[in-house]
Amino acid sequence: MSTGCPSWKDEYGLIDLKSQGMRVGKDTLYEYLAHLEDSFLLSTVTVASPSAGARQVNPRKCYPIDPALSAALSFRASGDFGHLLETAVYLELRRRGRSLAYVATRSGHEVDFLAEGPRGSRELIQVCADLADPQTLQRELRALEEGMKETACERATLVTLREEGSVEVAGHPVRIVPAWRWLLEPEPV
Repeated sequence: MSTGCPSWKDEYGLIDLKSQGMRVGKDTLYEYLAHLEDSFLLSTVTVASPSAGARQVNPRKCYPIDPALSAALSFRASGDFGHLLETAVYLELRRRGRSLAYVATRSGHEVDFLAEGPRGSRELIQVCADLADPQTLQRELRALEEGMKETACERATLVTLREEGSVEVAGHPVRIVPAWRWLLEPEPV
């Protein structure tokens, strides 16, 4: 989930707002979300699914268009580099003209982006700031493996702050690339 947005996993912030004593309905939150998108303050990404109903029912991921504005308005004492990195990757994928969705696997794992190019190229992209903990690497690769199987996508990239390399997952290579290098790469065809 990205910085600056309520947790959309809890019915678009209903639980959080109710805990603060605010009464608000889903329709009102959907309307507010639409206004924020119309004013280019944030953008949302739907779940990857061929079913329009599934895309409407599943929660959307929310990304601020201006991460600096988001950080300035946040109540957090320190920035969450993982969310900021995911937002930077999101904004670059949009700049590159990719159609974006996120993948929610049947077992409950999530892949940050399924990016589709204008000519039909597809790639799963997972973002993780730090892979120093072996359990974190295992979790991220497990999500990519399930995502690759469920979407039949053969290309996958794991964008990090520092780590670099390659591993094989589900019989296909997964690139592990630092964000600075990924951001400077030429756009794939």
